[in-house]
Amino acid sequence: MSTMTSRFTSADNLHELVETGFKLQQRLLQFVLLMLVISLAIALYVKPNYVASSEMVVLPSNEYTFRPTAGSHSLANEALSLENMMDSEIAIIRSPALAHAVIAQIGVKTLYPAMVRRPNLLLRLLHDVHDMFVSHKATRPGDIVERAIPLFESHLDAVAGADNDVITISFGNPKPAVARQVVATLQKLYLARRRRIFTDRQSRAVARAVAAQRVALNAAEARLTAFQTAHNVTQFQTRESILLNQQGQMEQDLMATNSNVAQLTTSLAALHQAHGTVPRAIALQQSTNIDERTMALRTSLDALRSRLASLLSNYRADSPEAENLRAQIATESALLAHATANDAPSSLQSGQNPVYAQINLELMQDSAALAAARTRAAQDRSSLVHLAAQLAKLDALKAQLGTLERQRSLAAANYADATRTLSERQLVEQVDAEKRANVRVLSPPSLPLNPSPLRKLIMLAGGVLTLFGIVMIVLLGNFFRKGALLGRVLEADTGIPLLGIIPELGFAQMRQVTISQ
Repeated sequence: MSTMTSRFTSADNLHELVETGFKLQQRLLQFVLLMLVISLAIALYVKPNYVASSEMVVLPSNEYTFRPTAGSHSLANEALSLENMMDSEIAIIRSPALAHAVIAQIGVKTLYPAMVRRPNLLLRLLHDVHDMFVSHKATRPGDIVERAIPLFESHLDAVAGADNDVITISFGNPKPAVARQVVATLQKLYLARRRRIFTDRQSRAVARAVAAQRVALNAAEARLTAFQTAHNVTQFQTRESILLNQQGQMEQDLMATNSNVAQLTTSLAALHQAHGTVPRAIALQQSTNIDERTMALRTSLDALRSRLASLLSNYRADSPEAENLRAQIATESALLAHATANDAPSSLQSGQNPVYAQINLELMQDSAALAAARTRAAQDRSSLVHLAAQLAKLDALKAQLGTLERQRSLAAANYADATRTLSERQLVEQVDAEKRANVRVLSPPSLPLNPSPLRKLIMLAGGVLTLFGIVMIVLLGNFFRKGALLGRVLEADTGIPLLGIIPELGFAQMRQVTISQ
């Protein structure tokens, strides 16, 4: 094996490589032919690929800004940058869900007919051997679409401009019409999908809130109506006015009765004091006409009895007026009885002192009046207690009514707010649904007329690999060869002077030299 030392120049090394190349020219020619055949086979096997493309522009819109919830008026000035916006759109275009939708709509048979074609015998055998060693799950009808997604993504290209807001979508397929159909379908489904993604529908939730507020309002109105019906709320003011009027009259009557009780108490005290100092009987004057006096007493008694009968028709039997008349009738009856007891025409008679009788009558009248006044005061106090209880109950009912009315007003206000929020949200969503998308198609996909230069690229790659292989073969051949190609290298390796070089003869040449000899 030759060794490369520093005593040889680069020209000697290059000379050695050239000599090695000439020595291996047959192998190099075989390698070049093999790479040419492989490149041609691959280029002929690969079908021409037609690429359809389209450009879209992305305009800034409120989809990339803060969007408040329904009913909220908070705002934010934050928005995504252009780079983030473009990345979001590219992510939607390259999403597997969108690829699945495009493949399902166009069909795997149209895009990749080889995937649905029955495999040949060799492929079936390979699949059977693969299934023997690798666990295989049952194939579903949708699996073919899932298997086509990676291939679809390899043929799809979506590029955003570096300094602008333009997105270029391209797709390659051996059939130009299919390539254009894929790009057009992808654009349509992409616009629909991004609308679903960016659509902020809150009206359904607000509608549910409106329905709940309506139920609460109906319940509050039902409670208020039931309370008004049960307690006759329409007469609350009238009942309160009547009770307050009665309470005022009772308080005035109680004050007057208490004042009368005080006066009667004072009067009775004075009468009791006088009653003890006035004699009960005194000497009476001579009566010359007993009949006239008796007649006058009878007339007075009849008048008093008539007054009593008339009084009882309008007042109670235990009223002070009736007790007073009864006391006068008793006094007159006593006088009449005393007058008729002694019929002497001219005699000095003694009898009850009229002043004492009058004091006694007034005592009886004032005692009866005082008892009646105290009874009336007790009745007034009882009536006032009853009226106060009724007013307290009415106040409690009014408080309940106020609470129910406030609940109803609050429910009505909440329902009105929810209804207004729903109307505003529905208007916003209607405007958003009818406005154009912020992604606009600049150039629709056209039918590609020329295929992509894939075959030329394959041949060029084959040529590059061929040159690289030639260099590697020459280097490896020079490194692993035995012997020396140059005389100076042989002299340097052996230390023996070189007299001449005999060229290497092949088997045919050696045979020819032997026969000649």
